[in-house]
Amino acid sequence: MTGGFWASMYRLRLEGQPQAVPVDVVFRIAPDAAMGAKELAVQQTLAELGFSTPHVWLAGPVDDIGGTWSVMDFAVGIPPLAGLGGFAALRRSPGLLGRLSAQLAVPMAALHALDPEPVSSAVTAAAPTVSWSVDKVLANFEASAEIRGRSDLVAAVRALTDGRPSEGKTVICHGDLHPFNLLIDGDGTVTVVDWTAAIRAEPAYDVAFTEFLLANPPLDASGPLGAVIRWIGAHLARRFVAKYRAVAPHNDLGELAWYRALHSLRILLEAASLENTEGPIPNGHPFIALAPTAASALSAATGLPIGTQNG
Repeated sequence: MTGGFWASMYRLRLEGQPQAVPVDVVFRIAPDAAMGAKELAVQQTLAELGFSTPHVWLAGPVDDIGGTWSVMDFAVGIPPLAGLGGFAALRRSPGLLGRLSAQLAVPMAALHALDPEPVSSAVTAAAPTVSWSVDKVLANFEASAEIRGRSDLVAAVRALTDGRPSEGKTVICHGDLHPFNLLIDGDGTVTVVDWTAAIRAEPAYDVAFTEFLLANPPLDASGPLGAVIRWIGAHLARRFVAKYRAVAPHNDLGELAWYRALHSLRILLEAASLENTEGPIPNGHPFIALAPTAASALSAATGLPIGTQNG
């Protein structure tokens, strides 16, 4: 199966399985044991709580690569932006604007409404070393920037840490909720996948990331068409935030600007990590395309000069 940049996935059709086990399942290999254990703990606990995400049947370690394998339900459906690019984006924009904001905001609000304690307990038991709070994420970002020799990003982390607002109510955040992590079936049911970036944080953490990606769509378009698509993206981002506020009016989004800056830093660090990876950079990775925009946004938020590449 294609579509991801981190884990490997295969669709399996089973024979002779117990009656409760479906015929169609997904076999997934996560290359990092701790991160794989975290995402499985999040996904399985959320499925048990009734959230719309695939049920995990089995999981275990991959000894030769230090990763984690899992077998989960095959989720029927396609991403809402599947096959979208260039003029297709323009042709479909009226219907897209009407549906996509709700398809993203409603499941996000439902996720944020769940009791975070069972998920946090499962993560702590399965992967106690992973970053599960914004405090730990900031510390990890600073260490990562130092390892890569990015003094500009080290300074940015410290500026964001110094200016960090007081943390309010925290929820389970997906951390990477964009249209390609949604699967929509024929009845309009939305299934959320890929919990690698999940974290416990304020609701604004999730909203800011999705808003940033919608406002800066990494589509292959330039010139006048690119300008139109960027306008559509900005409009869609505003509609998404408005829809989220409508379905989750009690969740505080007052610090969206700070979390946008945090995600800009995250994008730049991930892009820097991809540059250091042996072999070619994965084609089409959105963080590579978003790096210049993220650098500009982070510079504006911190007042510091920010580069887009490793020095």
